[in-house]
Amino acid sequence: MNLEHSLQVARTVLEGRHGFQYVSESWHNAFSQVLQLIQDEEGGQVILVDGPAGSGITTLLRTIVADPIFSGVTVTNNLYDYDVTLIDRVCAAFSLLESSVSQQTVPAYLAEFSFLTAQRVIVIDDLDVFVRNERDFLHVADQIKKLTECRARFCFIVSTRSPWLQQHIKTSSSKLIRIGLKRQLNISSCTEIINYFWRWNNSNFQLKIPMSRSVISLCKDVDFEIDRVIDLLQDLYVLGVLFGKGARKIMDRCISRENMKFEVQSNVYS
Repeated sequence: MNLEHSLQVARTVLEGRHGFQYVSESWHNAFSQVLQLIQDEEGGQVILVDGPAGSGITTLLRTIVADPIFSGVTVTNNLYDYDVTLIDRVCAAFSLLESSVSQQTVPAYLAEFSFLTAQRVIVIDDLDVFVRNERDFLHVADQIKKLTECRARFCFIVSTRSPWLQQHIKTSSSKLIRIGLKRQLNISSCTEIINYFWRWNNSNFQLKIPMSRSVISLCKDVDFEIDRVIDLLQDLYVLGVLFGKGARKIMDRCISRENMKFEVQSNVYS
């Protein structure tokens, strides 16, 4: 493999364009649980997906929306529409916004449409962006309550890292279900990711890059956190692509994770 090809592979790996994907056991469990909940005939629940940054919340919600079982809409925030209520945004997401008049209650046509089409799931990733001040905490929670208790009995799947917003939703929702994602892996899961990552990339690029024997201890240094583990594996694989057996010497002279990252970046992009 010549230098240009090596650099091309290295850039593909570092920029996440290799196609490798892995999610934790907690992610799989959360995905299955949410799908079961949205098939609930009663409806009216608020599913709060919680977890630290890097645990896969956004990926989870996107995957749920893409699933054939899903029947509903994704609601996003337009930062320029300061006076538009959450109910307005839901109507717009269903393409049912009939006027510019701000809706404070659930309009009959929205409930009727949802009832007739069986589209009643509403997904909002990062509910925090709908809140600009303390008054909005109560306002957003109240509108979610109205939508879950109307004739359509909408089901919400939301994420928010605001403890105040979580508390307001908990207080106002009669059917709140919390689903937590974890960022940290156990050793077994981490080993599985390492082996899968190496096999995937060697197969994808038709290479035979050897895996470092110290990779588990290096993953321990990043606390077995899934996003940091993947980032580390990408760097280690790139070192193998660029230096082959000499990658070990590069690793040994790196006194920190930041030092290794700099070594990789400078060799690939300089």
